[in-house]
Amino acid sequence: MSLNKDYKCTYNSLVADNCSDTQQLTSTSRSTSIEDAPVHEIRGLSLVSASVFIVGAMAGAGVLALPKAIANTGWAGIALIVVTCFVTASFCVYLAKSWMLVEEIWPECRNSIRDPFPTIGEKAVGKWMKNVCAATMDVQLFGTAIVFLLLSAELTHNIVRPYFDITFCDFIVIIGVILCPLTWLKSPHHFWPVAYGAMACTAISCVLIVAVIVMQSPEKIEMATHSIPTFNSFLLGFSTMLFAFGGICALPTFQNDMKNKQQFPVAVIIGFLILLIIYYPLAVGGFLVYGDKVDDNVLNTTQNGTITTIVNVLMDFHLFCAFLIVVNPLNQDLEQRFGIDHFFTWKRITLRTLTVITILFFGTSVPRFGKILNLVGSSTVAVQTFVMPPWFYLKLCNYDAPNFKKIRISMKLKLYFGIVLVLGSIGGILSTYSSLLDLFDPDAFTLPCYMIKGKIDN
Repeated sequence: MSLNKDYKCTYNSLVADNCSDTQQLTSTSRSTSIEDAPVHEIRGLSLVSASVFIVGAMAGAGVLALPKAIANTGWAGIALIVVTCFVTASFCVYLAKSWMLVEEIWPECRNSIRDPFPTIGEKAVGKWMKNVCAATMDVQLFGTAIVFLLLSAELTHNIVRPYFDITFCDFIVIIGVILCPLTWLKSPHHFWPVAYGAMACTAISCVLIVAVIVMQSPEKIEMATHSIPTFNSFLLGFSTMLFAFGGICALPTFQNDMKNKQQFPVAVIIGFLILLIIYYPLAVGGFLVYGDKVDDNVLNTTQNGTITTIVNVLMDFHLFCAFLIVVNPLNQDLEQRFGIDHFFTWKRITLRTLTVITILFFGTSVPRFGKILNLVGSSTVAVQTFVMPPWFYLKLCNYDAPNFKKIRISMKLKLYFGIVLVLGSIGGILSTYSSLLDLFDPDAFTLPCYMIKGKIDN
């Protein structure tokens, strides 16, 4: 077996890659400390690279929809974005700490793990929770991939529409075919330039969009109206914000690919600060200048010729990159379930190709990215963000194992966990209900692409 010169592994990285396959731990293995456990040194992601991957995975479709999210939530949305960012970041940090506790209590979990997020759930709560985590993760990543594919097709259609007679639905298929071979790559550290490219494109795009908003503000801001949000619109706006900061289930995969996993909480903080810096000016500016008239995709509202075209190209590239980043953990989990080798084989190609085909089918069946975005944000993202991280962390801190000293949790932290868990759960349930009503609203229903080919014009 040949190894890439940039990745040095000891024998332990070649053994079974899922610690959850271990039937029973002996007291000796449990009492082994992290320092004594066999180490496989991997030249993986650095602190900066991990932060960039976080931004690359989360930014994109969400940032273009945030002005509409504030319009749906009203003036309170200006503060709600910051609160959502803070709460999500804090729970991402505790999820990262949960993975470090898993490695401390079960040293064999330091080997290469394909499904770290479900593994955390299994070790904290039980095997049934592993299945729940895997299901919510797969649904969330699958839905996010659909959103990225649809928005990418919309942006590409906007770019080439003046020159070629290719429909929006055609581009959904074309882009899916182009991206399919790229999904065959193994794991994030094999395509780290993708994450850097995604973040750079998003940052530049946001600067350009804000510039357009500022230029149009003298003309548009006087005509802008800001209606009082309805209960339903507020929930839809909250769903969009959750999606914009969603993707928490993919973060343990990035942490597992780091050179120093202990640094991942810092990477989370850096990543979310970058996200807030990118999101906030565009979201608030778009709301103030365009008001209720802002579109789900703010680029459809700006309509500023050359600059908008440049932003379309940049965001299109970002969505290409983000699609690859979010679909990879989904593929790795499916491979784990079907027992496919952790190497490049025809089975991997077949499964990952079928994944893209399934994404294409659902994308062409519901060709409106905003509706899927809201549904994903309100359902799976809410559960992964507000319920699972605090629950897992509390359970692991109180885990009973030889030579593991239980971690005392302060009453303030428990209170914080409890308040956010209750409010977030209620908000998620209500938002999911509103998203489903919006998805099946007969007045806004869109037929699938394969039933009215060429008729959908975004």
